[in-house]
Amino acid sequence: MTLYSARGDLARSKMIADSLPENTEKIQRSTSPTSKARMLHKLITAAVKSGDIWEAERLFNQGEADADIRSFESLIRGFADIGNYSGAVRYFKKMQEKGIAPNSKTYGAMQNAAKKASDLDGAEEIMKEILASKHLNTHHFHNIMTTNAKLGNRKGCWAWFERLKEWNDDKLDIITMNILLQNEVPLTEEKWEEIIGMFRNRSIVPSDTSYSYMILSCFELGEEERMHEWIRKDMRARNSNEMNPFAATIILERLA
Repeated sequence: MTLYSARGDLARSKMIADSLPENTEKIQRSTSPTSKARMLHKLITAAVKSGDIWEAERLFNQGEADADIRSFESLIRGFADIGNYSGAVRYFKKMQEKGIAPNSKTYGAMQNAAKKASDLDGAEEIMKEILASKHLNTHHFHNIMTTNAKLGNRKGCWAWFERLKEWNDDKLDIITMNILLQNEVPLTEEKWEEIIGMFRNRSIVPSDTSYSYMILSCFELGEEERMHEWIRKDMRARNSNEMNPFAATIILERLA
């Protein structure tokens, strides 16, 4: 059942759940609170991965008495996948009302839900709650920075970068740098050097993703010659004869 659940095969997951024999020692074990919670989680996960969030919600509501944090997290992720932030909030609150405290993964799922829904206010609100919790980590800062960057709030992205430095300056890494580069698209050479320079003394060098944002910037500005120059720079940095696949993908997305 675990395998089918992970694959999003809801039909087979249900078949296995329904085929357990009654009145045996096995079913008695399977109907213990822990076993029922595990089974509910696997069914909800299968429904979410199959893309049927409404079936996942129905399954949850049917077995809510047995729901643990895993089932709530799966459902929240399902709503996040379709950009339904209000649905994620509804079950996030219901989880807390049941006396289940959020953990790092739950908060991350809520951040993703806000990002997918382009809800900056929601993202900021969740981040405030995370800051007051014991679960704060670098990933949460990266999430809120990325949400601000994707929604065009450059100042917000930089503000959270400063908060990250205040929290733990040693946690700045290549992901942090790339989010800042993404935040400044379309980049100028001056802004590229400024951001790259901030991380150079940490022995952090540009990655293929870093170059992709510069290549994308040239593309968006219609500067074809400069774009090819940066493509060649990236190829030399990677010691490759092929174009950066990440850069190619995001350019194709812009053309679609």
